[in-house]
Amino acid sequence: MENFHHRPFKGGFGVGRVPTSLYYSLSDFSLSAISIFPTHYDQPYLNEAPSWYKYSLESGLVCLYLYLIYRWITRSFTVKQTVGSEFSGLRKAHGILLWLLSILFLGMTAFMFVNDAFPTAFSDPPVKICLLAYSVHLFLLHSLRMIYPRARPTLYHAAVLLNLLLLPPIFHFYSYPFFFVDHPPLSSYSPFLWFYFFITIVGNFIPLFTPRVWYPLFPEDNYQPSAEQVCSMFNFACSYGYLNPLVLTAKRRVVEVDDTPVIPDYDKNKAWTYRFERMKTPSLFITIHKIFWRQILGMGVSSFMVSVCQFLSPIALNRLLKHLESPSSSSVNPLVWIVLLLTGPFLTSLFTQFYLFMSTRYLARSYTTLVQQIYNKVIRSRFVQNKSGDSKVGRSNNLISTDVDDIGEIREFIHIIVRAPVEIAGSIYLLQKLLGWSAYVGLALTVLTCSVPIVLGPLVAKLTLRANRATDSRIELMSELLQSIRITKFFGWELPMLDRVKQRRQVELNRTWKLLLMEICIQVLVESLPVFSMFATFVVFTTIMGQTITPSIAFTSISLFSFIRTQFSWIAYLMRQIVQIFVSIGRVSDFLNDPDEVDPVNTIEDTSQEIGFFNASLTWVSNPSPGDFCLRDLNIVFPRNKLSIVIGPTGSGKSSLISALLGELSLNKGSYNLPRSKGVSYVSQVPWLRNATIRDNILFDYPYIEERYKKVIQACGLLTDLQSFVASDLTEIGEKGVTLSGGQKQRIALARAVYSPTSIVLMDDVFSALDIHTSNWIYKHCFQSSLMENRTVILVTHNVHLFMDSAAFIVTVKNGSAFPVTDKSSPLLFLAEQAASASEAAAPDLAAIPIPNEVDDAEAADEKDGKLVEEEQRVTGDVVFSEIFSYMKHFGSGFYVAAVLLFFVTTQATSILIDLWVAFWTNSSVNSPDVNNNKFLFVYGTMLLAYSLLDFLRTVSYDRGAWWASRKLHDSMLESVFGTFASWFDKTPTGRIVNRFAKDIRSIDMNLSGWLFFSINCFLSVAGGILSVSSAMPIFMIPAVIVCLAGYYFGLLYTRAQVGVKRLISIYTSPIFSLLGESIVGVSVIRAFNRQTIFKQMFSERLDNLVRLQSTSYNLNRWVAVRTDGISGLVGAIAGLIALLQKDLSPGVVGFSLNQAVIFSSSVLLFVRSCNSLQAEMNSYERVLEYSKLPQEPAPTIAGQVPATWPKEGDIVFNHVSVSYSAAGPTILKDVNLHINPSEKVAVVGRTGSGKSTLGLTLLRFTHRISGEIYINGRETQSVNLNALRQRISFIPQDPILFSGTVRSNLDPFDELEDNFLNEALKTSGASSMIMAHTDDQKPIHITLDTHVASEGSNFSQGQKQVLALARAIVRRSKIIILDECTASVDDAMDQKIQKTLREAFGDATMLCIAHRLKTIVDYDKVMVLDKGVLVEYGPPAVLYHNNGHFRRMCDGSGITFLPPETRGSKSA
Repeated sequence: MENFHHRPFKGGFGVGRVPTSLYYSLSDFSLSAISIFPTHYDQPYLNEAPSWYKYSLESGLVCLYLYLIYRWITRSFTVKQTVGSEFSGLRKAHGILLWLLSILFLGMTAFMFVNDAFPTAFSDPPVKICLLAYSVHLFLLHSLRMIYPRARPTLYHAAVLLNLLLLPPIFHFYSYPFFFVDHPPLSSYSPFLWFYFFITIVGNFIPLFTPRVWYPLFPEDNYQPSAEQVCSMFNFACSYGYLNPLVLTAKRRVVEVDDTPVIPDYDKNKAWTYRFERMKTPSLFITIHKIFWRQILGMGVSSFMVSVCQFLSPIALNRLLKHLESPSSSSVNPLVWIVLLLTGPFLTSLFTQFYLFMSTRYLARSYTTLVQQIYNKVIRSRFVQNKSGDSKVGRSNNLISTDVDDIGEIREFIHIIVRAPVEIAGSIYLLQKLLGWSAYVGLALTVLTCSVPIVLGPLVAKLTLRANRATDSRIELMSELLQSIRITKFFGWELPMLDRVKQRRQVELNRTWKLLLMEICIQVLVESLPVFSMFATFVVFTTIMGQTITPSIAFTSISLFSFIRTQFSWIAYLMRQIVQIFVSIGRVSDFLNDPDEVDPVNTIEDTSQEIGFFNASLTWVSNPSPGDFCLRDLNIVFPRNKLSIVIGPTGSGKSSLISALLGELSLNKGSYNLPRSKGVSYVSQVPWLRNATIRDNILFDYPYIEERYKKVIQACGLLTDLQSFVASDLTEIGEKGVTLSGGQKQRIALARAVYSPTSIVLMDDVFSALDIHTSNWIYKHCFQSSLMENRTVILVTHNVHLFMDSAAFIVTVKNGSAFPVTDKSSPLLFLAEQAASASEAAAPDLAAIPIPNEVDDAEAADEKDGKLVEEEQRVTGDVVFSEIFSYMKHFGSGFYVAAVLLFFVTTQATSILIDLWVAFWTNSSVNSPDVNNNKFLFVYGTMLLAYSLLDFLRTVSYDRGAWWASRKLHDSMLESVFGTFASWFDKTPTGRIVNRFAKDIRSIDMNLSGWLFFSINCFLSVAGGILSVSSAMPIFMIPAVIVCLAGYYFGLLYTRAQVGVKRLISIYTSPIFSLLGESIVGVSVIRAFNRQTIFKQMFSERLDNLVRLQSTSYNLNRWVAVRTDGISGLVGAIAGLIALLQKDLSPGVVGFSLNQAVIFSSSVLLFVRSCNSLQAEMNSYERVLEYSKLPQEPAPTIAGQVPATWPKEGDIVFNHVSVSYSAAGPTILKDVNLHINPSEKVAVVGRTGSGKSTLGLTLLRFTHRISGEIYINGRETQSVNLNALRQRISFIPQDPILFSGTVRSNLDPFDELEDNFLNEALKTSGASSMIMAHTDDQKPIHITLDTHVASEGSNFSQGQKQVLALARAIVRRSKIIILDECTASVDDAMDQKIQKTLREAFGDATMLCIAHRLKTIVDYDKVMVLDKGVLVEYGPPAVLYHNNGHFRRMCDGSGITFLPPETRGSKSA
């Protein structure tokens, strides 16, 4: 065999002759990537044995045994339980094939060892022995795997590891000689050796395509494996082929949740929650790193490999251009550089996708872990607000929607701290090899670049914090307004409330724009300075050093400087992210570490069975300040298995006493005890109901026992109500039970407490919203039935007369002090209204109505399924480009949009011209070494300056347009939501709406505009790349078109799947916010029933559903990336091959073409990804548009305007009025005819659900009028503008709503009235006499205008809130007042006082009072009696009493008797 000698070559990174040594030499470094070459061949293989062969093979055997020892020490050598599928089907076939290959490999190795037939490279004894040892070990491992099932995983992985470690020397031996121009022919290797090589390669490839075995993490769950867990390693790590079924399904139809791979059990929420609880530390930052260290390590390693592989393309570009400049001096086969141009981007992409896979896995796991921890904290927290407190729902929503996502961005931090030093240092080193010491000029300017974001970092941090606070403020206000949207509509306050939100949104946008401007300046500076650093380096290199700049130097330098520019761009981005990340970590950490939690309760064994307080003082806040309410010196023990009642005036602390017993208050001294081993149930004063069916609310996750369930339904008087519902107890009641009356809510909450198998029942004023008949029924059939036997019942009530005889213990509360009443004849018990016991016969025979059976037959009609809350709608089909243009129309005028697009085109064209000028310049330098560089440098510098200016103008104009679009879209959705019908809120959970204003608006603010910017940029890069390269190499159009078509095809498949999944993500995000808000409102009930674990599990399941979709979305990105990368990577190689084959191209043109081809190939992938991400983010735009087009209430018209003094008189006429709540709904009020004279006081009475509240809502046009007319002061209400109508009528609902702020802001939210008038309203309503708390010296603290009001008025009792709502109505000075059981939660004495006040304050106003306490309305001018929507009686109360009708029976049931009219002297009608 002839000897192969290699010619010397001159490289761009060093000069020297190829060494004949087989060792790497750092002194002979070159960019050929392979710097060791053989000197000659006397056989078709290396003529010497490289020493690293021996070390490599020996190290492999050591690694094998270390792995086996590790598995043995950690007791994971064998599995505890085998899986039947681990050696069956394809796995078994592959196992047998690997075993046969190991036999063949052993035989061939033994043959060469015995006959001394190894090639020279493997002829050293240690190498031969190692090869024989490898073959023996492989045979033994595969053989034992077949006969030892419990050790199969360990043995299989050991064999795969050993096979992999054998590959480097084998591959080097067979491929290395062909790297050179003068390489041996393929036939130089015998078929025997080629076959030996073949079985080695096959032995490594088979495991790649073998399905993996799934060992359940939670065997008890009977959980099915995810496709991600059982697919082959190739499909898992390289092709993501396990997503192919989803992609193909999306091609045919709309994606559903069941089409996505199930969440792997190692990603389930409970696995990471357990790990967090086990590893948590006081520092959240440290905890995160302890939990996710494997993901963080994987991100770091993959980032390092990405940086290393990044240099392969510029190395190949340099060497290929050097070959074209001087073909005769090159010894390395130029096809090596072509292959490197192909494999470099592909390897970079492979490691990049692996990094992204690890980082998105971290993102999903950190999200599910932290969100669950926030929810767990909510369940434990004592959610009481002080004067500086945030909104309960708003704060938690912000943590979940914003801060947890920001914490996930730690992944980018890890990415940059690994890549930036490697790529910057590597680029500088290689630039020094190319450009000599002039590269250090660029380095110095680069350091200056680095200082820019560092210097401006504190300012960015300050602007970021201010912008975040503004966002928090807006979302908190939105959460509060949505919670109280009905009171806003009752008062016609939509426009003023819109202004409040818009003002906060404007503050948010202004702060965001300042931050954005700062970021634009930093970004442009950081991107431009490295470019000018390159320019300065070229100036020094050509003018001072006097060197000639060639294409290989110039274009390689451009690539390396682009690495530096990219990394410093990332550094600039990271400077803001670091601030945001640590701010978010601090916010979440502060929330999780907040010590204000309820005390953990012992539900296993109680040390004491006493129920009560022992010298205890308690407050709502942990560190009370003067003026905070306090329960003082309580010494009370409630008797076991008896009924105890708690009485006292409004605001005295009765509800606080019950809450204190439940552990909701902070204990300042003494002790209290509530045994929980046999369970506690609780009915709050304001009934808390879940957004579920009636049955689900009553069962509350306790087992369904039919007999007990029916008995409870009957005892709580719910039979008649269930009969009125189409789906009976399977009817959904909506958020907070919006479809129910106040009495129905309280009775369902009561049924939940009674049904639960608990020994202690705490009830807070459950009779406040019930009429006398229903109260008597529940007292008789519930409290005196077997359902309450052997149960300790503690009841807060104003109905003293009802429980006087049955109560075994009575406690009275006043001003935060409580003491028992031992004498039932005490005057304290007669401060309330006295009434005779109700007659049982007065109540209808509820037991005669059979309870509907469980709905298990075919009630298929939608109107009979009981569903109220509609499924969240999602758009189907692809996002069309018309929607993208629709979004851009919000930027401004058509001229403005055209100007922005023109900036994009000119900026991209300038970028191409810069590279083209470099090609022209370097060609001139090669052709004329003495060319004057000053002219070229001047033009080059001017172009760079123009590019920087255009880049700044492009970014500013675009971001300003996006800023305007965000403002318009938010305001449009806001106006639409506030302008829609009230019934829409009954069907739409608040959490769903908050999600639109939080997550979707954030997506439009932060993500959508960015992806659109990136998409436009990438499109222009692709178009510019095709035109640029094709102008020099027309044949390049063919592969370019193929790549574009392939990218389009894969992008289309990806988009249909991704957009469908993104839409599902948006839908499955809302239930998390809904459950969070629901749990915060009802947290005391959840804790009382000890259902925390169940609610945590519910939340965990919802998180798993969301993470399942999020992981699928992330992995779909990987799916499309590996395919487009694989195709687009061919572009650079094809361009290089064309340049190699076309001999007439100058090196400068080739350099320009290759540079543009590389840009094109990367831009194709980025364009596909950005377009698809854009379409996915357009889902948020679609969702905002959906809520911007809600059906609207009638808009104001000129004809509908009324004078400021309208109505002068409050006369009301109903003429044959029939109404329903929707056009297709049942009739609620039926043919109502009545006339209410001005200034009359009319009481509206009737059974629960008879239509009393509907009558008031009809006046305000909240119902659908089927027929008839309604006149106020002679004007048909339909002809009056809606906001004017509602602003002239004061409606005080059953559930009073207060807004956060002060009492003054609640009475006069728009600051229009004088304090004197507001104080008079407080005095008139009785609010000013109410005591909020006491000072240390027991001086009372009364309600004033400056008294702080927490969100939803949570720092007031229910009765106090009702009185303040009354004061708000007094301030409005309306001619028509509607009171809907507004005094239900005050004591009878206060009720009578308020009624007297109302008659005085509204002496000239018409008043409709919906009430259950007949005693308080018997002196009204008239009474109307409603029954099932029909006006059955209407007239003066005394007259109706003597008519012996419905009203007479109600009076008899309440013990009310009227004197004859002539002696009463009643007012005539």
